[in-house]
Amino acid sequence: MILVRIKSISLNCCYYLIFLSISYCLGQITTTYEQVAKADPQNQSRALNIDHIEGPKIYFKTGANSPPPSPLDTQLFDLKPLGKLLPPEEDAAPYFLVEAKPCLNCFLEKALYVFGARGGKPAAYTYPGRTLEPKSKQVLMESRGFFGKCIPGRGDVLLFFQLERVDRHKQLQPSVLIAEATKEHLEDTLLERHGPSLRQTLQLVKKKACSEIPGQTRTADSHSIYIHTASTSSPTKS
Repeated sequence: MILVRIKSISLNCCYYLIFLSISYCLGQITTTYEQVAKADPQNQSRALNIDHIEGPKIYFKTGANSPPPSPLDTQLFDLKPLGKLLPPEEDAAPYFLVEAKPCLNCFLEKALYVFGARGGKPAAYTYPGRTLEPKSKQVLMESRGFFGKCIPGRGDVLLFFQLERVDRHKQLQPSVLIAEATKEHLEDTLLERHGPSLRQTLQLVKKKACSEIPGQTRTADSHSIYIHTASTSSPTKS
């Protein structure tokens, strides 16, 4: 009986020691993850998102305990967030894609704008869709817009497949505008030949790696925004 009790006590001690070891290891792992999260501002920066919009101001939130950047006064109106673009560099802050109008209660069309959270001039792009000639309703320009990982083997981009009438007597001319997110700015490239494939981009949309921006139809007049190449403002700094 004494031997049985001794064995039982020994087993209980072993189980207790194993339990203590597992608890200690789990505690160490948790502590390590907490330390990494606190000591890694890069991850905090990439976790930055739009919290809400009040008038022309964008308010941000982070996924960590660090305070978000100050609200960004865009000086734009009717803002609507569409998404964000992440540069490939791990220590780079994201860019935010919004639709907005440049003035309050005006006739100007809404456009696409890309901001860095720390401010600076935004990059501006024509909203995708169809632009018609006022009298004949002839198509002057037609485009489809996408953002995200929309080109195989590339990082986050803002991408436009465009057809533009450069001569009244000729067919619409194709081109592709790529605005690629980098650490320092958006890098714009206009390709008239050998551009990426719309078919491949649509496949990436199906895989939810890329998102399409719904187009709109507008009439070209003196109030229209008509930007089909690069942004009219300097590149956005992150």
